[in-house]
Amino acid sequence: MKVLYLLGITVAASSSLEDEVAMLRAEVKAQQQMAQEQQALIKELLEEVQPRQLQTYATSAELATQVAALQATDYSLGGALDSAWMCLCGALVMFMHAGFGMLETGSCRAKNASNVLMKNLVNVCVGTLGWWLFGWAFAYGSAGVSSGGNGFIGWHGFAGFDFYTQDTTTGIITPATCTSDGCQSTMLSWFFQWAFCTAAATIVSGAVAERVKSPTYAIFAFLMASFIYPVVVAWTWGGGWLATILDVGYMDFAGSGVVHLTGGVAGLAGTIVLGPRKGRFTNPEEFETHNLPLVVLGTFALWFGWYGFNPGSTLAMHDYATGAMAAQVAMNTTLSAATGGITVFILAYVITKKYDVGGLCNGILAGLVSITAGCGNMECGSAVATGFVGGLVYQGSSLLLQKMKIDDPVDAAPVHGFCGIWGVLACGLFDWGKGFDHYHGWSGFGCMMNTAGTACQTGYGGSAIGAQFILCIMVILWSGCLSAIIFLLLKLTGTLRISEEVEAVGMDEHHHSPPKAYSLPGVNAASPQKGVMQVVPGAPPADGPKDAWASGGQNQVLAVASEVELLRELQKFLKVRSLEMRVAAISLLFLTVRAPMGWLPSGTELKRADEDTGFPGHPKIWAIGTELGDLTHEVVELQKELAAQKVILEDQEHRFEQLEASSSRRLQTAYLTTATFNTKVSTIESSLKGLFGALDSAWLCLCGALVMFMHAGFAMLETGCCRAKNASNVLMKNLVNVCAGTLGWWSFGWAFAYGSASTNGFIGWHGFFGFDMYTYDSRTGNITPVDCQYDNAGGCQSQMLSWFFQWAFCTAAATIVSGAVAERVKSPTYAVFAFFMTSFIYPVVVAWTWGGGWISTLFDVGVMDFAGSGIVHLTGGVAGLMGTIILKPRKGRFENPEEFEAHNLPFVVLGTFALWFGWYGFNPGSTLGMHDSATGALAAQVAMNTTISAATGGITVFVLRYFVTKKYDVGGLCNGILAGLVSITAGCANMECGSAFAAGLIGAFVYQGSSMLLVKLKIDDPVDASPVHGFCGAWGVLAAAFFDWGKGVDYFNGSGWSCKTPEGSTACIEGIGGTMIGSNMILILMVCLWSGVLSGSAFCILKCTGLLRISEEVEDTGMDSHHHSPPKAYAFPNVVAPEVNAPPKPAPVEPERDVEGYAHNEV
Repeated sequence: MKVLYLLGITVAASSSLEDEVAMLRAEVKAQQQMAQEQQALIKELLEEVQPRQLQTYATSAELATQVAALQATDYSLGGALDSAWMCLCGALVMFMHAGFGMLETGSCRAKNASNVLMKNLVNVCVGTLGWWLFGWAFAYGSAGVSSGGNGFIGWHGFAGFDFYTQDTTTGIITPATCTSDGCQSTMLSWFFQWAFCTAAATIVSGAVAERVKSPTYAIFAFLMASFIYPVVVAWTWGGGWLATILDVGYMDFAGSGVVHLTGGVAGLAGTIVLGPRKGRFTNPEEFETHNLPLVVLGTFALWFGWYGFNPGSTLAMHDYATGAMAAQVAMNTTLSAATGGITVFILAYVITKKYDVGGLCNGILAGLVSITAGCGNMECGSAVATGFVGGLVYQGSSLLLQKMKIDDPVDAAPVHGFCGIWGVLACGLFDWGKGFDHYHGWSGFGCMMNTAGTACQTGYGGSAIGAQFILCIMVILWSGCLSAIIFLLLKLTGTLRISEEVEAVGMDEHHHSPPKAYSLPGVNAASPQKGVMQVVPGAPPADGPKDAWASGGQNQVLAVASEVELLRELQKFLKVRSLEMRVAAISLLFLTVRAPMGWLPSGTELKRADEDTGFPGHPKIWAIGTELGDLTHEVVELQKELAAQKVILEDQEHRFEQLEASSSRRLQTAYLTTATFNTKVSTIESSLKGLFGALDSAWLCLCGALVMFMHAGFAMLETGCCRAKNASNVLMKNLVNVCAGTLGWWSFGWAFAYGSASTNGFIGWHGFFGFDMYTYDSRTGNITPVDCQYDNAGGCQSQMLSWFFQWAFCTAAATIVSGAVAERVKSPTYAVFAFFMTSFIYPVVVAWTWGGGWISTLFDVGVMDFAGSGIVHLTGGVAGLMGTIILKPRKGRFENPEEFEAHNLPFVVLGTFALWFGWYGFNPGSTLGMHDSATGALAAQVAMNTTISAATGGITVFVLRYFVTKKYDVGGLCNGILAGLVSITAGCANMECGSAFAAGLIGAFVYQGSSMLLVKLKIDDPVDASPVHGFCGAWGVLAAAFFDWGKGVDYFNGSGWSCKTPEGSTACIEGIGGTMIGSNMILILMVCLWSGVLSGSAFCILKCTGLLRISEEVEDTGMDSHHHSPPKAYAFPNVVAPEVNAPPKPAPVEPERDVEGYAHNEV
């Protein structure tokens, strides 16, 4: 019974243990199966991510160090970009002194020209010393209330002290940093602000011209630059008491009040104290402009420099916000200048029934001064309104001064003083905040926030306008009173005004060596007699800063970009790695070495122990017992194994928690969270994108300004090529072209060209009058600039940037026509055509091509016209050719060709150099970006090709002309240079330098042949606009296809370093070279048809209405004397204008001519 009992118990226990063992075995088997699956998954994941692994073991501290280094490099690059931007903009502002000098010299009489030029140069030199010794310290030497200053005037930084800190042991110098974000040194701010200071002093120079003693003016210029102007700056830009007036502070972005009103009021005080020039209001005709081309040249130089004055006042260029703001400022500056010029021009014509080129110039300057304060806080429509009212303010104040017999030779006070007041007020009135509830001011695109920084502050509009009034009043009182006191003291001492004898004869004769500014045949500068210069046929006629990014800067940008790419890969790896670690965490439970298990006797061992003790057993029992013992042993083992694994799991979880909290653990084990890592990477990426956008904005703003300056070149070249009796009209036509063209581009042109033309392939339909340039929050009035569409990399920051750059191209296309129809087209008619050209003809060509229209995808390869040989030059050249054919030649052009020779060859050469200079904005700027090594290298390639082709074209035509005529032809050399420039414009980005040489060489032959052809056909093109821009433009488009640096006709590169590839592939498309040549031929054909037919139709309609050509009487005597006031471009003493009915002169000797009838030295 005992045995049976034991047997029963054993069987029952064995059965129970067998069930438990079976369960445990199944559980262990399942876990082992899971472990195997997880190991396979881990292996697969490792194979996937191993090639992308950045660093097997990187600590969080190491990552933080690396990120900090990248951020430091990023900050350094931002500072370098700020420095480059402000240095270049400061240089542009400095160049405004050339504009002031030319404008003032041309506006005054020839007998004082040397003195005026000297006074402008002395002003800059003396003003510089005043700014260095005292001015900077008074303006920015801690005058700001927030920095503990007194709010009135600064007190340290005299003579450049505090600009460095010096280690007394080693002598090592460390530049003092600016307080603004990203500014690298106080010296940078000193340089930029110096240009503004001397500009304020130069304004006074024009107001007191022709009667103030030179040493006296030098003293005043020193006081102006060292004390009067700096104190105004201390109150405002220096952070003084006006910066926080009425809790909102003043707003003067670039200086309508701080600079221009200060200078204008001082000039007004000076001219009142000095009194008028002798005879100014009794014999006003004696005080007419003596050299109108210099006035126009000065105006263009000032307009050009204003793109440093206003956009440069962002004071930085290192992120999205400053780039977009600079573009906004450039666009507003352009619109206001054009509107002001057109407004004054029309007003003057309504009043006098004469065209007033001088008034047109001052109208442009009035628009520029008016927008200077508010260019950063108003939209483009308000900029047009500001320029319009500014033109009215200028015209009214100029008439007021004449009524009061206040003699201001250059209208400095109306332009800078009165328009400065209007500009400050317009800044408050037209602020783009919502109504008067919200105010933007210095906040840029966003509204001014409440003190908590949580919402827009309401009710600031009225306070802001009040602050603007206070700024105007204080500047008038301060500058007016101090300037008047200084001038009165100088007057009382007898050192202010020159004597009557000197005034009658001229300061040049009395005080200068040589005693005259001009040495021209038949011109006696010392004679007070009045006359005009008439050049007799046969008688003699009357480098930029280094690119701070060219070497080290680009490499640093590349370094940052490379590091960010690595961090991006690490970010991707970490996202995958987190999954791997979750798998590894579970797998470690099965792969970790197990702890030693406790000993449990097996069934055999129990049997041996029983035999040793003599315990009676039953074979069945022992068999079951043995099995039971083995089962029990296995159960215990399995239980211990599971327990051990549980302990390991808990230990691993504990370790994970500790490592997650530790910043010194390994990155690959996920102890730095993905969110933290992503935040760091995102910060760097955002900063880099801002840098890239800033680079693009700076590049396109500066290149657009260079292209704009080409208008000065067009004007000088065309004026010099034409006859003196029409010089004023030619100058006016060029100015009107820019102004009317600007309004045409703003109102319709941009929309037709880039308003989603890719949808229908023909023409755009939105963006008229500057709409769609921003998105507007109707609740707060906050503005967000709309991104550009052409840059796939996202570097372009706003459509305003593209608008500004493309505007310069548009007006250039219209100006080409001006030269072709010169000396016989009616001025109002040409103004209408210029508007039509810029608002419709040219924009549609752009829509087909650069705008993404049907030609851009022709034959699946599109066209290649990088910078516009066809789109710009051929369009303008064909339109000009149609105009000159329909107008017919000038009277006597082919009967008496010697009468039509260039009247001022120096202007022709000056214009050529100005055009060549501007072409480095035209061609390299067409990269449309400058944020990586590819665009940088491409811009360099373009600049090199542009240079080689221009030089080759010039020397080729020069040699050809000498070979034919045995004479040196300077005009031909100039046009040869331009022919080379036009010829390379389309293909400058896709051919190597040898091909650029060939393009310029062939372009010279194309120009020479087409020029001779037009003479043979008796087609009168005064400046050879059609041969240069039309024929060479067509050749340039073909050359871009023929000389593409792809291999033969198998491959085609287009604009870039690599061949064209199909979408989604890296393999070159073969056999498309011929297709591309065909596409470019179609471009030429379509441009000729479109521009030729529309221009021809427009000119024919105008001709039929009698509005196209001037009368024979006007053509004989000259448009200047019939339609302009003053009636001549030059007023040199002792040269009498020829009478209309004078007896005929002896027949001139026929000049030596070539077989095609081309005269020597004919342009």
